[in-house]
Amino acid sequence: MTTAPTDASDRGDDHFWHLARSGSGVAVTDVEFALMRTAESFARWQSECLAAVTGAQLSGSENTMLHVGSLQKTENKAR
Repeated sequence: MTTAPTDASDRGDDHFWHLARSGSGVAVTDVEFALMRTAESFARWQSECLAAVTGAQLSGSENTMLHVGSLQKTENKAR
């Protein structure tokens, strides 16, 4: 079942700027945006925590790589 696109100004919503044509499309887009914001916030938090402890200015991705490398070293010692 498809619905004809409606004019955003007729719907009265504040999502007139993106390509979603249905309420469920708008909801999915909102969830995706919330996930992206959460991921970026977590990466910033990781960077700030590492900088506070070590003084190193690393990105969240670099910090994650350090953690993965460290975990692999500890797993090898446990074997």
